[in-house]
Amino acid sequence: MSDKKLKTLPKEKFITIFESFFKGEDFSQKPDNFWDELFLIKLNSNFIINEFKNISSNEDLIKLKKNINYLCNKAIEYLKIEINPIRLHNIFHTLYLFTYSLSVNKQIKLNSIEALEFLIGIEDAELKFQSIFESIYNVLIGDEMSHYLKTISLKYLLAMATQAENVNDNLFLDYFMINHGLFEAIVQIVSDPETRTLYGKDVLLLLTILLQYQKYDSENPFIIKLSILDNEMALTGIAMIMSGVLAEFNRNYAESQKEHEGESSWWNSVGTMIGNMFIGDEEKRRLLTLDDSILIVFYETIHLNRNFISTLIHAATDCTQITSSFSDLSSAPESKIQDNTNNPDNMRLLNPLSLSSNKSMSQNSPNLTDSDLDLVENPPGNLMVIFLQACSAVLHQTKIESTNIYDTTKLFMLILQCISEDQYANSLFHDPNLAYSVFLYKAKLRHRKITTEKAPVSRPLACSILDLMIEFVQSHLMKNFPFELYLMSLGIIQRLMCYQKKYRIRLDFNWQNLWNSLINVIKFITSYETTLISKGHNIFLLYSKIIIILNIFITYGDAFLPNAETYDYLYYDIMRMRHIFDNLLSLLNRSVSSVDHKEYAVRVYNQMCNVKSIINHFTPRIDSWSVANHVPSLTEQQVLEIVRTNYDSLTLKLEDDLDQYERYQENPHETNFFINLTKRIINDARIQLSHVSKFDQFNGLALTNLPNF
Repeated sequence: MSDKKLKTLPKEKFITIFESFFKGEDFSQKPDNFWDELFLIKLNSNFIINEFKNISSNEDLIKLKKNINYLCNKAIEYLKIEINPIRLHNIFHTLYLFTYSLSVNKQIKLNSIEALEFLIGIEDAELKFQSIFESIYNVLIGDEMSHYLKTISLKYLLAMATQAENVNDNLFLDYFMINHGLFEAIVQIVSDPETRTLYGKDVLLLLTILLQYQKYDSENPFIIKLSILDNEMALTGIAMIMSGVLAEFNRNYAESQKEHEGESSWWNSVGTMIGNMFIGDEEKRRLLTLDDSILIVFYETIHLNRNFISTLIHAATDCTQITSSFSDLSSAPESKIQDNTNNPDNMRLLNPLSLSSNKSMSQNSPNLTDSDLDLVENPPGNLMVIFLQACSAVLHQTKIESTNIYDTTKLFMLILQCISEDQYANSLFHDPNLAYSVFLYKAKLRHRKITTEKAPVSRPLACSILDLMIEFVQSHLMKNFPFELYLMSLGIIQRLMCYQKKYRIRLDFNWQNLWNSLINVIKFITSYETTLISKGHNIFLLYSKIIIILNIFITYGDAFLPNAETYDYLYYDIMRMRHIFDNLLSLLNRSVSSVDHKEYAVRVYNQMCNVKSIINHFTPRIDSWSVANHVPSLTEQQVLEIVRTNYDSLTLKLEDDLDQYERYQENPHETNFFINLTKRIINDARIQLSHVSKFDQFNGLALTNLPNF
């Protein structure tokens, strides 16, 4: 019993000291040896946070302003000279707790300027932040610095970076922008296999927030530095972190689908049932939710830095990048922690700062064999292969009413849009010598039967991207029609077609699947014309995208389709579904007199010129052949033969500018999207930062392993 009391004495002393602190005792009168001792005492995070929660008004907080300010400034003074690792650790932990607690108390209404004034004061703030960042920089890049010290330093950085819900309102980030060492520290962390395993996800979370700060209003130095980064090890390290997160997501989703489809063996089912007893619904949702902060860094790096393109293909997948969550720490005995600290390969199991949720998404191919599942769970490819599989899992979710799922889906589309515009990326994705197996999920749809899938064959990645877009187009024809996402998916297809047309690349691909999907979209939109227009959708933009893609095939298909027979099937499909085009023409004829849509309707009507010519040219010939041969219903081969024998008399218009498209511009089109998405990421990060009880439980063991100088 006495031993237990001894162990709790430091905690009780901490509480005793800070009870007087929050009661208003003047801490500026404390002697120097008090501060020497205070920063060696084990902290109690929950006590500090709960005390801040008990502050119910700004007036009550103002009474504590002097103490808070004095304590934080005293901590910063110690940072300048401190070498004792325990004291350093506790100083950063204290600064983190006060910074975080001020930002999350909903009863206290402080903007970031007021929060800064409470914590360290506005006067000489730049010099104080310089001391903070210099100390953190030395910790993050120091080989001799402990894992625990690096962890709490990152936690403090994230607490400052998430001080305001709206990233542009966070004055703390002004001081991040003028610090020149932080980006170099990030580069060093992601370049080293051991440090990126431990801190990679959280470093990218921090980078995500920093990249969004004032990005449209001023020069953001982090954007500039990322755009010119040519450090191959750093770029590869970023790719490895991303591939690790996405690969874990894919594994989680594959397992969830296996469980959902009832494909597990009896023994696996028992194991799953037992496992579910220890995993709550919230934890399951977390495992099946993708980390948007990782996707934003993916997007920004692709968008800003062309040097990153090669890592999509050449950076091998490393699935060891995933750090453990808090749940992995709570039951670890002290001896186990000590053993792990001596083994850098196992240090990832100890990271209490897993702020980025390990997110996963969707997938669906029933009747997977063990070899297929192994391919899904342990893919042999690169970042792009893993990315496409994760994208497939997300797009497989046909219900995307949730804002989170919609945002994640849109992020995937934006990344693919940026990639499909890049000539170097296209050259890699269309290279027949760079072939990869990509497992893509298919949704269960009433009008198609999903057969048993074999392991996918190796193909150029352009084929997988096209299959991905086709699957999205086929599986999201629904009442809550995702109009914007359809425009984006068609834009990605158009960009790939333009590249193939320009360089005469003949992909071995099932083009009929694409044509049929596009024509079925026309059918769907025409059927629900009134509903879609009433929701404010300009359906003629979507029609135009589809007709442009079809015109690329009609006008230039002989230059990039694999053979003449494929080109014949294009005409066959147009004739087979000509009633859909007839209905579209009727709609256009009605719409040209509409004040609201006349311009767009006329444009689509003119774009339909070649489709009309094909239908008008072959319809009477097919009818004549049918009458002459007394065959009311022609077979596929009979129609194809009529098409082949009547090409010569067909007149088509040479369409101009089919390979022209509006290049992607984030500003102004997507500014609101990224502002709102960053706001959600900051709120998610705050939730993860709030998991302090497990951090304290782990922290007590961690500090016993730090050397005392």
